[in-house]
Amino acid sequence: MLGNGRIVLAAGGSLVIGRRSGVMQGCEIAAGEGASVDIGDDVYIGAYVNIRSSRRITIGHNVRIAQFVSLIGGQYRYVSRDRLIREQGFDVGDVTIGDDAWLGVGVVVLTGASVGTGAVVGAGSIVTKDVAPYAIAVGNPARVVGERI
Repeated sequence: MLGNGRIVLAAGGSLVIGRRSGVMQGCEIAAGEGASVDIGDDVYIGAYVNIRSSRRITIGHNVRIAQFVSLIGGQYRYVSRDRLIREQGFDVGDVTIGDDAWLGVGVVVLTGASVGTGAVVGAGSIVTKDVAPYAIAVGNPARVVGERI
């Protein structure tokens, strides 16, 4: 890891970074209690990427992640107006990025979503549900606009 990045591992949290993978400056990788972050071989993670696992985040081999991307494995519940958000609980889920995927600048992948093998997610997109293998997805929320051929 280069520069001023941080790794935060709670009790039982784990981080595995594969061979020839690079994590650029300013990144923060956090794994909560019993959670894991697994990064495959030949992965590039750009500057100021935020990876926060509450259960399991898996990044496949040969993945390209541009700067300012966030992979988020948990979120607060917020449906009741009669209770503080912090008192309504927290949902956790896996996040999976398949082999040879590319996440553009500023992409956010939210709890429970996956990006399939070979998929491309355009800059600034927010992934709230699964992106199929080899799909090209853009927008907020991300929607498929094409397919790699």
